[in-house]
Amino acid sequence: MNDINLEALVQQNVQFLKEKGLDPETITSWQQKIKKVSKEEATQLGEKLYNLISDKGYKDDTTKIEPIILAGADLDYAEDSKGNFPLLICARKGYEKTFILLLRSGANINKTNHFLTSSVMGAVRYGRIGILDIACAMKADVNSRCLDGDTALMSAKRHSQSECFSRLIAANAHINASNFSNESIFKIDGTVDHPLFSNPTTNQNAQEMDPKCLIEEAKKELEQLLNDSSINLDEFIKQKRICK
Repeated sequence: MNDINLEALVQQNVQFLKEKGLDPETITSWQQKIKKVSKEEATQLGEKLYNLISDKGYKDDTTKIEPIILAGADLDYAEDSKGNFPLLICARKGYEKTFILLLRSGANINKTNHFLTSSVMGAVRYGRIGILDIACAMKADVNSRCLDGDTALMSAKRHSQSECFSRLIAANAHINASNFSNESIFKIDGTVDHPLFSNPTTNQNAQEMDPKCLIEEAKKELEQLLNDSSINLDEFIKQKRICK
């Protein structure tokens, strides 16, 4: 990708966040309106905020929660049993307006529950494309792992979420990561419409070009070098372009 295209992508992302009211100027202006309260009061307000968003009748109505946020609620309040929190609830249910308001107010985009499930994972599991786009634009961690070692990309494959899968790839999700059952996206059940799975050659090349594979290849070559006294170290370095 040349510099012109990269700059265009950056500008596109900046414009996208501005349209969503998540540009630095809007965020700063809004957060200046939020009241500073004690930790105890913030927790109480946070619980109220969480309960409102979790209620089945909420329906992404931000007018119900704006006063609570401005009153100083703890935006990252987590309930005890599973550790779920407002941003994750929004990601799962597709409450885009509330998701944006929480981020504008200072919610942690990378917070996880007791199972290490992030908002990105919640959005992917239920195919919430709009939420995922916002999270990626806000530079959320797309490679974090839940309790069983799955990444969001693995979840997209497991639940056959093609659009989410493509967006995660575009956001630099690691294609060759493995979970704690030693499964990568190439072994996990599920069907997604993506070139990685439509062409065996592309699949193989993608795995070979993944940084993890390149590192493993380099390790093997170095082991061979150490065990073979006939190899000239200086020549090996020149060939592999390794800096001393």
